[in-house]
Amino acid sequence: MGTRSILEFSDSSAKVQIYRHWDGYPKDVLPDLEKFFVWNGQRSSDLSYTIANFFLWSKLDSAKVMEQSAKEMFDKPSHNDGLHTGFGIIPTLCQDSELESYEAKYFYRIGLASKNFEIKVYDVTQNGIQYIGNCFFDTEKNVLFGYDEELTKALKS
Repeated sequence: MGTRSILEFSDSSAKVQIYRHWDGYPKDVLPDLEKFFVWNGQRSSDLSYTIANFFLWSKLDSAKVMEQSAKEMFDKPSHNDGLHTGFGIIPTLCQDSELESYEAKYFYRIGLASKNFEIKVYDVTQNGIQYIGNCFFDTEKNVLFGYDEELTKALKS
């Protein structure tokens, strides 16, 4: 069973939530987001391209982890491989109190509205969400920075 999480990407006009089935801990998600934003480049300021590209990047990354080429996965599909599982779009935005129904352990709010994207991290509990900490992604330097003390502790545990 994976450590599930929900990532909410937003800009000034919309939000999209993504279900991530495994590796939902901050020590896994934050480095993945950093690598993704570097790979996605200037498209990261456009919510619709960011969501589409996040799925593409995540699926290709899954193929790497499973040591399969995308061609192999297309030619010999398995409905249990990284191209068919692992990520999904949540069709109706979850309220904080509904996140547990997805068995999510962590919730991430990723704001794309400024030059430095803010990433807020929350623990999902039976009573909603509890703020853990935040950091930022610098779109010019292509690096995560500004981890607050609580998030730094969470990354070490």
